[in-house]
Amino acid sequence: MERRIEPGHKWNVSVIGGYGVGEQGTNFISRMGIVITLYCKIWHNIFSKLPEETKNEIFQDLEMWYRWDRTPQMDKEMLQHMTAMHKSWCGMLKSKHYKGKTLEDIVTSVPVGVDPSDWRTMCEKWNTREEQVK
Repeated sequence: MERRIEPGHKWNVSVIGGYGVGEQGTNFISRMGIVITLYCKIWHNIFSKLPEETKNEIFQDLEMWYRWDRTPQMDKEMLQHMTAMHKSWCGMLKSKHYKGKTLEDIVTSVPVGVDPSDWRTMCEKWNTREEQVK
């Protein structure tokens, strides 16, 4: 059952090793996934190397909804966790939408929730990597 929170209030969450735990942990991790798609390009692969402005936007978004004991080490661990989540998502997209198709077929079948120009760029990057391996 979904619970609502009053405007101006925040959910308390415990974060251990970059993962939300406890009663709101799953919702917090889900929000991290949403934040990734809002502020990061699909081809970003190491979030600790994002511009400071982007990292600040990510944490400001999370802080709109959640309260946790935030430290520089915690930020680092959360960015590592978000990187892993993002890589997993990209791997799923690649296996589901990219493998076994021509580049033109791939770029025209954009997955739901992915910007078409970002998808084209990502597919071209994958294609270039595979060409270099051959």
